[in-house]
Amino acid sequence: MRLKIKRSNEQRLITLPDSATVSDLLTEIGSASISIKAGFPPQTIDIADTSKLLADSGIENGEMLIVTNIIETELPVTKHEYTHATHATVSNQNNAPYVQIDDIFLVLRKIPDDNSCFFNSIGYCIFGPDSVKYPDSQQELRQAVANVIRENNQGIFNSAILGGKSITEYSQWIQSSNSWGGAIEAQILAEYLGIGIWTVDIESLQVYKFNDDIASRFCVIMYSGIHYDAMALKLDTSLDEENSQICVFDKFSELGTLIEDNVLKLTNHLKNQGYYTNTSTFILQCQICLATLHGEKEANSHAKKTGHTNFGEVK
Repeated sequence: MRLKIKRSNEQRLITLPDSATVSDLLTEIGSASISIKAGFPPQTIDIADTSKLLADSGIENGEMLIVTNIIETELPVTKHEYTHATHATVSNQNNAPYVQIDDIFLVLRKIPDDNSCFFNSIGYCIFGPDSVKYPDSQQELRQAVANVIRENNQGIFNSAILGGKSITEYSQWIQSSNSWGGAIEAQILAEYLGIGIWTVDIESLQVYKFNDDIASRFCVIMYSGIHYDAMALKLDTSLDEENSQICVFDKFSELGTLIEDNVLKLTNHLKNQGYYTNTSTFILQCQICLATLHGEKEANSHAKKTGHTNFGEVK
């Protein structure tokens, strides 16, 4: 049995007998706090029973195994319990905000303002522009997140990581169309889709990369503080045309390098145009009872006390 091992710092081929067990594999690659995934989308291989035959574990000859160290993400997780507010727009010659690098355009693709913008922005990049029109697309991604958390194969999820919710509560909560995604969902979906997800914070100009040490391809989504949009690359001036564009990039290609070197140019352009919201200082009005609320903390508190989740930003 020949297997390709892919880690953040190596790629190599190993050969094991057809009768090899999980224990044999772990001896070959090292067994300290690792996760092993195979297939597409990559699925976690159960390595708890080390006496189990690899063939019985779903590992076939010629398989590529993605091996990762189990670590907690360092990005703080902020969960929002309220509906997106209307945010500032960027005026351009075309409807789509963009920056030009030589003959190439980096374009912001606006995702509808609803509580699924995180999932829809990823779906837009992976499944195409039409995916945002169909609830099934974002619901599929929500379901994938719920399944990973519910199974909790590596034992990394608990109420502290999940914002005070139990595994069962969080798995149910994230499947609701009113629930926002964040760092937990980005990491899970990046691994599930076998891709890197770059989340760019417009206000801070920070780029947070999920699964980037493993994935050879990546997509970029932009975060304004209360909303997520997708980023696309256009090779011509028909910026409003969404069918002839690139949203997934090979990290080691010329275009991938161009994106890495220039993504903050688009981010700076958006920031200079006020395309972000400071969630600590913005003023919201509850669209149900018309209460005025200052900042994300008051909005979350109001939502928990009243169950009201529809807010609008006061400009």
